[in-house]
Amino acid sequence: MIKVYIADDEVPVVDGMKDFINTNFKSMKVVGSAYDGQTAMEEIRQQKPDIVITDVRMPGLNGVELSKKLREEMESVEILFVSGYDDVEYMRNALKVEAIDYILKPVNVAELKQVLSKFEIKFNKETEQRKYSIEMEQKLLQSMPALQQRFFSMLINRYRIGKQPAGFNRRMLCNRMKFLGLELPYEGKYMAIAMWIKNIDKLYGSDDYMEVEMFSFAIQNVMQEITAKYAKGYVFETEYNEFGAILCFKGDYSDRLLQMANEMHKTMLDIFSLETVLAIGDEVENISEIGLSWEFADDSVREKQYLGSNKTIYIAPHSREGRERHGKLSNVVTEIKGIINKRYGEKLSLNEIASEVYLTPTYVCLLFKEDTGITVNEYITKVRMAKAKEYLTNTSMKLPDIADKIGYSDASYFSKLFKRQVGMLPSEYRQQFKRH
Repeated sequence: MIKVYIADDEVPVVDGMKDFINTNFKSMKVVGSAYDGQTAMEEIRQQKPDIVITDVRMPGLNGVELSKKLREEMESVEILFVSGYDDVEYMRNALKVEAIDYILKPVNVAELKQVLSKFEIKFNKETEQRKYSIEMEQKLLQSMPALQQRFFSMLINRYRIGKQPAGFNRRMLCNRMKFLGLELPYEGKYMAIAMWIKNIDKLYGSDDYMEVEMFSFAIQNVMQEITAKYAKGYVFETEYNEFGAILCFKGDYSDRLLQMANEMHKTMLDIFSLETVLAIGDEVENISEIGLSWEFADDSVREKQYLGSNKTIYIAPHSREGRERHGKLSNVVTEIKGIINKRYGEKLSLNEIASEVYLTPTYVCLLFKEDTGITVNEYITKVRMAKAKEYLTNTSMKLPDIADKIGYSDASYFSKLFKRQVGMLPSEYRQQFKRH
């Protein structure tokens, strides 16, 4: 219903227009009227009409002043001027407030009907458009999870071995993430996770499609809750027995990544009785490259389906050389130990070790800790302390020479580290265990 308000200081004019509108327009209703501009303004604030028919000259607050106030407070209201004066200046002011028309008194009912009919058509059309836009917006919001899933699918499928990926437009990508409500930066430490469900019949054994969808939703929801504890990220379903996650970390994340993987395995087993194999893709520098990380993770988890239940794979080398060299990478930890055992006397860094085995430093940390229970640096220290003990018991070398021999340029630091690891100073150890 179109709400109409009439403001005019002539009672017969007000009454006449009320009767005319109520008789000739079924979709219009006069919701109020006043004989001065100030009263009209106060009532219009309460009634919020769609159109105000106002006289130009009224006591207190004239029609032009009233219209200006309305424009400040109610931008959408339409204004129709009526006046007994053919005043060019008033007409000019009427144009400034964007009135729909200006009718001279005495009011010609045919002219009034023509103006109101034109407004009625315009109003109904705009109402239908608003209604359609609201419906579309509601449907869009309801479809947002599906749109997010499609976006993730598009991201992870941009890379393929041996093919040049199509580039992303950064601005468009960021705008799309904003529209989808995805709170992810463009640049960051990104990686993808692929989780393969081994006993898939647990998930898709039912003939009830609703039950299957609810089960799938529950898995994604639980994975999302776990992911949120450790990183910014989103979980999605990729295939009937595979789920994925896109993660963005800040700072060093090796321990958090390991904890997250273990929690996912345990939770899937405890809550859903699902046995899983999980693969973590390589780190990339921005979200537009996440497909490369996913490619490694997805390929790895498919190759390793035969692994025992609840296993995590950190085998995504960051170069083609690494992929060709390591294959299944079952001997990587042994190779890392060999490098350390051979070069413990050098200023050996994690980056150097990672470079030699064609993996990123993060993956070296994850692989090594998962296999041995200790970090790479802890293993380096362990090897060095073992060698120090040999020098202390079998030779008469001075402490600075021993420190230098095992990779420490500062003898004082070596002594403190030795005491922390062994429980006594190097000199005390030599005195107690030296072989004569």
